[in-house]
Amino acid sequence: MAGPLGCAETYEVAFHDRTGSVPFGGALEPSALEWGRILDDTSEAKVTIPVADVECCDTLAAVRTWCNDLSIYRDGSELVWQGPVVHLDHGPGETVVTARDVSAWLSRREIPTLIDRTTATGTGPADLTAIAEEVIRAALAPDDPNILPYLYVLPSGVTGERRYEPNTSYAGDELRELGRTGIDWTALGRRIILAGEMPFARLPALTDEDFLGDVRVIEDGLAAATRAIVIGEGITATAGGPGPCGLLTVIVKEDSIKDQASAQAEADALVASRNPAPLIVDVPDGAQLDPQAPVAIRDLVPGVVVPVTATQRCRQVATDLRLTRLAVTYTSNAGEAVKVTLAPAGLETTTV
Repeated sequence: MAGPLGCAETYEVAFHDRTGSVPFGGALEPSALEWGRILDDTSEAKVTIPVADVECCDTLAAVRTWCNDLSIYRDGSELVWQGPVVHLDHGPGETVVTARDVSAWLSRREIPTLIDRTTATGTGPADLTAIAEEVIRAALAPDDPNILPYLYVLPSGVTGERRYEPNTSYAGDELRELGRTGIDWTALGRRIILAGEMPFARLPALTDEDFLGDVRVIEDGLAAATRAIVIGEGITATAGGPGPCGLLTVIVKEDSIKDQASAQAEADALVASRNPAPLIVDVPDGAQLDPQAPVAIRDLVPGVVVPVTATQRCRQVATDLRLTRLAVTYTSNAGEAVKVTLAPAGLETTTV
């Protein structure tokens, strides 16, 4: 990993077949674009392309939703985003293309076969990322748009039970539910990454000066909890007890949790992230990074830890935040802006 982030001088876009491998026309220069990456959901890109000549017009006229992928290149050669075209708006002098990352396919695919990872009727509990992988493979197996070869799975360390009846739910909905109760996932190009809620990578440290905006130090007592109660389907798990400032309880109800181990894992995680009261370095949602920030665009993958030190406040702290969203905008006039949303990582915050 290396910085600085820099500021893109140019962007190009291109179209491919739905596998992302066969070019469909040549590279085009957008007048404006937006693209991003997001944790536990599907990201979107929007590109405005001026109709410069007949060849450009012919290419855009031939693009079809779901049949073609949009590919976005930063400074000519770095592929930063790819996914299926879902909307085309042909206007006078320009075409606006909207696309979603490759996980969008899962929101239009059912789980076609029974998946039963329960003790009562199936093959028993499994790691939640293994269950997520099985959901994705089942949904894409009848017609894979070249996603399965790039699927990347890390163990979550959380074992749970799930049962999915055939042809009753979208794979994308079930993946988002798993993202709420024990795993994290994101799309990077053609790759869908499945991992646990603990960070899988760590970026170089950032300071107040690496953000073009106010950074604040906040102790959030309303988010504190010294004891957690998690209520699933017919099960209850508890963790923690009184803390140095008293007993503070949080109760969470999650009907999708069907086994004791998953409920206990969530209860333990709640106490770990809320006791003591969260002391966070608050980076405003969508805070713009300075082009000199010591990170590279390829490393800004949702789920990574970003150490942030705030030393220009009365309470000086260093803490680990987690990247949950990357949002990039570019226009031919104003250039590029790289914005990030960071959330507490559930790791220790220290006073400096």
